[in-house]
Amino acid sequence: MVHCKKLDNGIRLIVKRMPGLMSVSMGIIVHTGAAQECNI
Repeated sequence: MVHCKKLDNGIRLIVKRMPGLMSVSMGIIVHTGAAQECNI
């Protein structure tokens, strides 16, 4: 099951429990840069 929560400051947390694993992974995605630029 995936749990999603948006904090008051706009950060979105997405958490998925994976039984049998003993590690933590984290990724940060910032919506800026070439993917958000328009062609002039």
